[in-house]
Amino acid sequence: MENIFDYEEVNSSFTKIERTYLAEVIFGRYTLKGCFIALCENGKEYFANKSLVVKNIEEFELLSKNQKQFWVLVEDQIWGGKWNNKEVSSIVAISNNKVSCLTYKNRLSRRMKITMDLIDVQETYLKLIETKLNDIDFEIKESKILDQTDLLQVQLKVMNEKLSGKI
Repeated sequence: MENIFDYEEVNSSFTKIERTYLAEVIFGRYTLKGCFIALCENGKEYFANKSLVVKNIEEFELLSKNQKQFWVLVEDQIWGGKWNNKEVSSIVAISNNKVSCLTYKNRLSRRMKITMDLIDVQETYLKLIETKLNDIDFEIKESKILDQTDLLQVQLKVMNEKLSGKI
């Protein structure tokens, strides 16, 4: 069994998800490149990339016409390169209610936790294989690890399906 996940990368993603927060936006405008800048009551700007705008076009249309307020799940980022380390509040998800955004965040967190558990199981399996010759219960331990791996992969598939839908 090959370790297909980078634990440090997954842990970093998990930390980023935990740092996301909710904001209520009241208005917005499209950029020339098809992105969107949403604003809250105090004028703070939140950036939505083009793919998120396309996925949630109805919400952004209503927001651009100032017809409805929305909740957004936001991640603060620092953009390097040509952006000169500019601090940007990037929209991860948008919904007409707060609970949907929180549910989406919880699903993202759950997916990362399952992925981290899968990494741990894979590492345990690799250690078991290394000590195979000295372990009389190898087959029993291997069977348990493979069952646990299968269960985690099913859970990960379910979370991915939930996250691929619109919140």
